[in-house]
Amino acid sequence: MATIVQPTFNPGAVGGNNTYQFVSTFDLMKRDVDGKLWNIYGDQLMALMEVIGSTQGLDVGSFFHEHYEENPLMPKIKASNTASTGSGTSTTATFTLGDYTSSSDETLSVPNVNPFQGTSGVVYIPVRVNDMLKIGDDIWIVTAIDASAGTFTASPNDSTSTLSSSGQREIIIFSNTFGDGTNQNTALTNPYNKVTSWLHNSKNTVSWNDTMANMQMYTGDGKEYVIRGEQNCLRQQMNFIDGALLLSEPLANTGLGGGATPRVQTRGLIPQSQDGYVQTYGSGNYDLDDIENLYLNLDLRKGGDAYMILEGAELSSSMDRGMISQLSAGAISYGAFSGVQNKFIDFNFQGFKYGLISFHRKRLAWMNDFQGGGADGYTYRQDGIVIPMDMTKDAKTSAPAKRITKLYLKGMEMVIVDRDLRKIGDSGTAKLEVTYDSWFGLKCVGTSQFAYIKRT
Repeated sequence: MATIVQPTFNPGAVGGNNTYQFVSTFDLMKRDVDGKLWNIYGDQLMALMEVIGSTQGLDVGSFFHEHYEENPLMPKIKASNTASTGSGTSTTATFTLGDYTSSSDETLSVPNVNPFQGTSGVVYIPVRVNDMLKIGDDIWIVTAIDASAGTFTASPNDSTSTLSSSGQREIIIFSNTFGDGTNQNTALTNPYNKVTSWLHNSKNTVSWNDTMANMQMYTGDGKEYVIRGEQNCLRQQMNFIDGALLLSEPLANTGLGGGATPRVQTRGLIPQSQDGYVQTYGSGNYDLDDIENLYLNLDLRKGGDAYMILEGAELSSSMDRGMISQLSAGAISYGAFSGVQNKFIDFNFQGFKYGLISFHRKRLAWMNDFQGGGADGYTYRQDGIVIPMDMTKDAKTSAPAKRITKLYLKGMEMVIVDRDLRKIGDSGTAKLEVTYDSWFGLKCVGTSQFAYIKRT
């Protein structure tokens, strides 16, 4: 006899209305999904070099790139002095030089290096017998030098002049004086300053299981995951590069040196700009006094007659408010609008000129990005990077050269490798991946003429 087994009990129907929430419980309601992925944050690229604009690229064949910068043409000294002794024509003062080495890694004490052998070097100092010094309102003339001790003596041009003792201070050498028929003075040499710009290695990787390459998704054509994953990884890599070009500093921790895989890091634009004038401003408007201070300090550094300011949003606002306040006393005649009601009011000032220097303002979006410099606890929104816009010249050829150069290891500016690990992996891992590998660095010329603005 046949055995009948009833199906699992199912009531088949229940009492009640068909409502959205009831039917949706059975996953019967169709979702209406927009197939387009909306790009609400723009391309999210930092684009540092493009924002600066006046830059150039240079491929190099080493982990570092060196360049030389001229020193100032005219010498000056920093020295302390004793009170003058004697009187009349016998008045003298003794001066002790302070820091009289160059700003590079080469001192003014000439070393004994191969192929030359010796036991001592020759010491050069930036003052010579018969130099004319301007000290206060008086002129003093150098009469004797002890280079190895870093001291010299001088007598006043006017025998009635005296000199009080003083600590270290700067003294200018404005000329020299010789008698008729005398010998030439000691030679004067202008050493060059060597500047080293290091490269930096940054990497990024995107990977996915092989099945994900063909699974359908609500957005795109079913392969959007793969395509967009690659695109985002590339844009992240571009931002990692720009982030290092902006913020990185050379490694100063031997514990992170890398051992068999040594690490090297470049020096970014912000640390290099802080080699120059660092200006602080208050929490109010960035006003005329701040502009004057910026102008005077940049003019002192002889950086040219045009500068670019890369600004955070709060600095931009403070500058605009300061200018609006300064110009509120009638710089604009509103009667000139002739009653036009739809006149667009622009509170933004794209640039300004003070003294003989023009300042051109630009927005650096990263400073305000809540995923970057605008994150909670950071102050980059209040800051500004001031860059000379003039082109420097090669001292030998007078050929123009840009102030900022992006360096990259030849052939490795952006190495992109597409891998199918099912074919080349150690164990046939069912994954696909794309890797990005970049060697790059930043070279800035004349950073003592840059500036950095920050709020106190």
